[in-house]
Amino acid sequence: MAWTTPRTWVAGELVTAALMNTYIKDNQIAIKAEADATYTFLQSRNFTDTAMLMGRGGSPIANAFGFYGSTSAPTIKLQGADPHYDFVADRSGGTDTWEMQAYDVGADSAFHIKTPDRVALKINTGGGFENRSNSTTNAIYYNHDASVEHARIGPDGISFDGGTNDLGEYEYGAPTATTYLYGGGTGYGTTTAAYVIGATSANYVRIGRLVYFHARFDDYLVPASATGSLSVGPLPFVNSVADVGPCPMMHSISIVSPRTYMVSYCSAAAVVFYGVGDGAAWYPHNITEDSGAGKYMRVTLCYLCNA
Repeated sequence: MAWTTPRTWVAGELVTAALMNTYIKDNQIAIKAEADATYTFLQSRNFTDTAMLMGRGGSPIANAFGFYGSTSAPTIKLQGADPHYDFVADRSGGTDTWEMQAYDVGADSAFHIKTPDRVALKINTGGGFENRSNSTTNAIYYNHDASVEHARIGPDGISFDGGTNDLGEYEYGAPTATTYLYGGGTGYGTTTAAYVIGATSANYVRIGRLVYFHARFDDYLVPASATGSLSVGPLPFVNSVADVGPCPMMHSISIVSPRTYMVSYCSAAAVVFYGVGDGAAWYPHNITEDSGAGKYMRVTLCYLCNA
């Protein structure tokens, strides 16, 4: 029924069924139709002694938001195929809609808090917690109640000084490339089979840019034909500061006079060994000097790798 402008009644006027139907009944029908089309928040409802459901038409059980009572505590419940709340924030220049959503589709069952452009917070059914951002510069901040930053987690890692320095990596395992002991013109340049000895074991730990590396070579044989300076490599990560390296443990390794002990130098990608002595120049240790069997070596070092 269409809305009819209300009638102005005159004293003593006879009220007929036609007038009542036009100005009372039909206008009530028009008001209800307008309310049904526009205001749907309480259209479907189920008020009982234990629950109050407010839905958007149809069955309140199928698509509703509700408050439930129980023997222990009241519960807020979302129901429906895509149940969620929208919070509209008016601001200068536009309107943003923030959404709280209980999401249950296949394996991705979760509770979302969504900003206008993406999911900002996600808690899934397995207890996993995710904080997301649509910008690679954004981070999670941990502040105390005076808004002083204690730490942040961002795309470059964990920072305790406002993002100036980031602890961005932790790794443990065996190097991807096999670690070798061998001779070469520059310390580790050749991989000719007669010159190469694979490590018995090798592993590393990387925390940020600091790398701890250990390799061991057990009971190996140095061919008489082997030539070149003794070295171990490649390192699992490129060394950023070429400097004196580890003091290795060795067994049955010959040191040519007038050198009396061995030192090592950590180049960009390998450890190179030198014989040294009082008043004697450093001498690159030649792998030929160690020809024979029953050789042992342990190499342990810490170094600063490239970012």
